[in-house]
Amino acid sequence: MVSNQWPVWAVISLLLFYWSSPVAGQSYAPCPSLTFHAPHGTERTPTAAQSANNVSVTLRPALLRPQLEALLKTQWGVQNVVWYAAQEHYWPTHYEMHAANENALLEQLLTPYRLRVTFHHNHTAVVNYLPGGAL
Repeated sequence: MVSNQWPVWAVISLLLFYWSSPVAGQSYAPCPSLTFHAPHGTERTPTAAQSANNVSVTLRPALLRPQLEALLKTQWGVQNVVWYAAQEHYWPTHYEMHAANENALLEQLLTPYRLRVTFHHNHTAVVNYLPGGAL
């Protein structure tokens, strides 16, 4: 009979311990929602020079990846580039590309390769193919 009372006594003491603890029965306020703010330096207002096709990049015959990464780091303040596209993309000639703004310049550069860049708030850019696959 003593052996049957031990589990009942243990359960009652555990329940009393739980209900008497300061954590039991307390309700906590919900966590605030996570909000992101634009990275520093991205809130640019176009100047008169920029609106007059003054955004440009000089390309040379070389792999596209290092040239695109340098452009992303200088124009958009990107710190890390995640590259999901093929490494072999090559820009064939010396060329100076001009556009009305940075976004148009990037679109001109990426369109022939069917690439896109996704910018994230942690100063990371992801380069991958447009939906529909690679070339």
